[in-house]
Amino acid sequence: MGILTDGYVTDITYENSFHRDLTPNFLRPTLLLNGIDFPKRKAGEPFRYLELGFGVGASLNVHAATIDGEFWGNDFNPEHVIGAEKIAREANLDVHILDDSFKQLEQKCKNGLLPEFDVIALHGIWSWVNKENRQHILNIIDSNLRPGGIVYLSYNALPGWANFIPIRNLFITHAQLFGTASQNSIEQFEQALAFVTDIANKNFKFITDQPSVKERMQELHTNNLSYLVHEYMNESWDAFYCKDVMEDLASARCTFLASSRLLNYLPISLPENTIDIINNTQDIALRETLRDYAQNQQFRCDIFTKGKSVFNVEKLKASFMQLHFALTSPLSSLSLKIKTNMGEITCKEEIYVPILKVFEADNYKPKKYDEIQEHEFCKHISNKEIFDAFQVILGAGYIHASQIPSEKNKKQTVQLNHVLCKSALSNNYSKVLASSILGSAVAVSRLDLLIMHARFLGKIHYQDLVIYILPILKQLGGIQAADGSMPSDDDLVKDLKNELE
Repeated sequence: MGILTDGYVTDITYENSFHRDLTPNFLRPTLLLNGIDFPKRKAGEPFRYLELGFGVGASLNVHAATIDGEFWGNDFNPEHVIGAEKIAREANLDVHILDDSFKQLEQKCKNGLLPEFDVIALHGIWSWVNKENRQHILNIIDSNLRPGGIVYLSYNALPGWANFIPIRNLFITHAQLFGTASQNSIEQFEQALAFVTDIANKNFKFITDQPSVKERMQELHTNNLSYLVHEYMNESWDAFYCKDVMEDLASARCTFLASSRLLNYLPISLPENTIDIINNTQDIALRETLRDYAQNQQFRCDIFTKGKSVFNVEKLKASFMQLHFALTSPLSSLSLKIKTNMGEITCKEEIYVPILKVFEADNYKPKKYDEIQEHEFCKHISNKEIFDAFQVILGAGYIHASQIPSEKNKKQTVQLNHVLCKSALSNNYSKVLASSILGSAVAVSRLDLLIMHARFLGKIHYQDLVIYILPILKQLGGIQAADGSMPSDDDLVKDLKNELE
């Protein structure tokens, strides 16, 4: 098999992706809605955040640029560390980047070489490291998460993964039997995928008895290969029942609070006849387990807290009401069809469009919740309908909690975006640009990045942009159409023109 470190693929870098669930400003509304807030700090003490297994560093560097505080990250893939450090250096960011194993990092924590953190976050790590490393992670959380601190942890969930685990086993078995030392992990996976795809098209009873397995196999062919390698080809790979993860985190003195995926907790994401039994189940672990069975979700994004103090509920409600929220995309690009665990739902136009138009008003200026309630666009909508719709568009990512950025944040965000735009000249390019208003990032296309990169270089006029960008697009293989075809030069020029208008 490919090169493994502690059982984890390290010869292929992870895909360049940003995960909003890791963002403090994304997590805070969920904390407040569930009765807690980030821990209080002494006067002058910075907000401190640690990301374990930061991948290529997309989230780490965006947070360091856009949010006041200390941001630390650790990843033992040397290519990830080199790439993240390069971006941080070019953007002149103050970020602490470590390349330790979890065992080494735990020892540093014991020796007092790391501070206490307000947030420790792990995305795409827990299921892909062995039990020994999970224990090192728990020890890091136990020793260096401050009382009242937050853990964000994602993992592959059961029972959602139950019917695909045997397929993952076929990938590994094929790679072990037929992979060679001269092949990298992607080459080994491509061969394994071809083999398993052939199996899926035959009348093997395991496949024919479970149509969803074949459907999922077909979906794999549309995914990024780097992502698939890190998903399926690690030596360590586990899916967990949420109850078991809760018990593990309890050993680090942390208790489950909620999922960061707000949509999962709304009635629209549950079969109607399961809602009462789930809501009436008092035991948290059983309630979450029943939710997983009802939704058959394959991935959980959970929030834990180290100690849950008794807060003033009215004060927390007031804190939520003081939050400002902003649209993450132009209103014209937002669909009234939203994907949930129960499939696609269509939002009521007469409710959702007026609410979204309020966020669009005043040149997209961030708004508080009560501004939505009181706006003339929403006079015909009941308070309950507004609150329900607000949760849906927040959970769908249409809006995001915002902040008043410092001058330092603004400057660093511009510097980072220069670097991210330049990444469009390479294959593993950024899919986002940083936002100092959100303290997060927004999705952009490669063409958007190239246009902004050209403008950073002083190419403002349409003809100058076309002359600069068109050869780059051709060299990179163009921008694939939805059907996989490559556009002509004329089509590329049209795309450019449409983007610039």
